[in-house]
Amino acid sequence: MLKDYPRCVYLESGGNPGRALRIAGELFLSRFKHHLGPRDYSLFRLSDISRADWYNYINDNEFYARFIESRTPENLRQTLSHKLQFYQHCLEYGLSTPSVICVVGQPGHQLPNGVIPHVKNLDQWKSVIGSAPHELFVKPVVGVNGAGAFAIRRSGTRFSFGANKASEVKGSMEDLYRYTLKRVMGGKALMVQPRFRSHSDLLGFSSQSALSTARIVTAMTNNKVRILYACARLSVGTNITDNLAKGLSGNLSAAIDIDTGVLSRAWGSRRRDWPLMQSIELHPDTGHPIQGTVFPLWPKVLDLALKAQKSVSRLKTAGWDIAVTDKNEATLIEGNPHYGVDLLQIAYERGLRHELTELMEGD
Repeated sequence: MLKDYPRCVYLESGGNPGRALRIAGELFLSRFKHHLGPRDYSLFRLSDISRADWYNYINDNEFYARFIESRTPENLRQTLSHKLQFYQHCLEYGLSTPSVICVVGQPGHQLPNGVIPHVKNLDQWKSVIGSAPHELFVKPVVGVNGAGAFAIRRSGTRFSFGANKASEVKGSMEDLYRYTLKRVMGGKALMVQPRFRSHSDLLGFSSQSALSTARIVTAMTNNKVRILYACARLSVGTNITDNLAKGLSGNLSAAIDIDTGVLSRAWGSRRRDWPLMQSIELHPDTGHPIQGTVFPLWPKVLDLALKAQKSVSRLKTAGWDIAVTDKNEATLIEGNPHYGVDLLQIAYERGLRHELTELMEGD
């Protein structure tokens, strides 16, 4: 949007006229020579990076259109994107993943008989939720970046539910059902799952409100599975998801050394309305150092990512969100055919155009 340009100049310059003039010129260059807009300019911290390296940055939209959409089978992209299809895929291939307690709304995919209850009225809702675990997590069957997700917590006959603590609502089973139905309007569907808690070692450098995950990017090269990149998605505050959301969620991301599981320095935005990225030494909630910390159960995380990629061997590359839980297990939360190259470039502090081009245009 055009209004993003003056806003970027103002926020990046801090009101310094000389710096503002330089940034305005750089925005023109980044947009018309490198196809990177003002939000990309801030997200990738281009003002701190040599202009000679700008060419190597690629944004999510271009990466998806140029490589993923045109070079990967649509049916496999659908398998990963549609969360119920993905759940069934995990069951078929023996991949550890949270169970699905029920579905509300129109899932757009036939449910296997007797495996997942399809709730269509209040009585069915009472029957299913009445015997469900006391903590649940609800998310859209089709969706990205945690949009539309909310958590449920039961205490006796009362429930607390909402997208975060600030918006949390308390009510009865009937109130919860009405709240859920409002979020399935327009032909959408929601799936209800048990809410998992993070491994105790991970809670040292992430919040307790969300299940923080590792994003593991894999690829098939020469008919073999290869792990390309890994980064930790660290939740902050009362967020119930760990999505970075291009820096605007308040969450953090840090690259992970594939061989050792050791985290690099983390990155997050100073603002919630514009991605002014900065390095974060200590987690805001715990005060625990992030850089140098080892991601828990790292060998199990890598093993699960390799098995997941093998299960879709005709898919050139994918990103897997893997959680390590308080039960000492690694579990597959989502598979992503469009796995967010923005996230990786922020965590790795470099552009990945050349590496990904070589990958997607190779063998």
